[in-house]
Amino acid sequence: MSFAPEFDSRWVEIIEPLVSKQLKLKANRVDYNLSGESIVFDIMDGIAHARLVIADITSTQMSDVTGTVWPQRNGNVMWELGIAHTMRVPNDVLVIRSDNQPSIFDLTQFRAFTYDPTQVGEALHSLEFLAQDRLRATKQDQDAYVTRCAGSLDPASLNFLLSSMPFDGREFTITSSLINVIGSSRLFELGLIRISSVQGIKAANENDSPVEVKSVLSHMKRGTKNTAAMLLSGYSVISSALVCAWSLNKKTNPPASVRLMLHTFPKGGFVPWSLAR
Repeated sequence: MSFAPEFDSRWVEIIEPLVSKQLKLKANRVDYNLSGESIVFDIMDGIAHARLVIADITSTQMSDVTGTVWPQRNGNVMWELGIAHTMRVPNDVLVIRSDNQPSIFDLTQFRAFTYDPTQVGEALHSLEFLAQDRLRATKQDQDAYVTRCAGSLDPASLNFLLSSMPFDGREFTITSSLINVIGSSRLFELGLIRISSVQGIKAANENDSPVEVKSVLSHMKRGTKNTAAMLLSGYSVISSALVCAWSLNKKTNPPASVRLMLHTFPKGGFVPWSLAR
């Protein structure tokens, strides 16, 4: 949604009440912060964590010095929508608008639902129906994914989950005895665990004890009754490309003890499968 003043009323009267009162979720509209710092991180974080991304692509009226007026969709909103379509599965993104202006070609592949912000009651009713339908579809996708993963786990993976992973999203330690288990684990193949960075840790002297490997996993509640699926339901990891902090131009081998850090969303937001595969 644009930050233009004419969009404030639809946020206050429709979108915020829809999310907080009818969907029972927390509405978040990233606005300019008081410090003047970049809000890109907050936007990316919000898109990645949100249960549902609602994108209002309604055009605004533009004009030039000659007085010529034309409708134009907000460039920032279109960029954010592109990020959302990249990071999230289709059911996680609800595109709405209150105009009939043609969209750019790529967006014609995605349906944008129209609503009238001047008819608050009608808009709330129609948007609630659409949002609830998306949330139900998302939960079905989550349950199906968990069921598939649970049915593909081998004994070593189950043993690792039972013995090492806390159920509240805290950092936990993987001891050296479990490294081989993790190395051959189905958890990597299924995309439940991915390494996003590897940092070598030098020992102060040869007599130092080996440094334990630590990893961070996010906590997710998927609400499934399947025992094996419940085991997985607390965890999903989002990762970027593997980055080795150990300098590549060194002739020596990296130390045996390394610290594994996994990019996660520990606050319980849904991590889209499209980013984890």
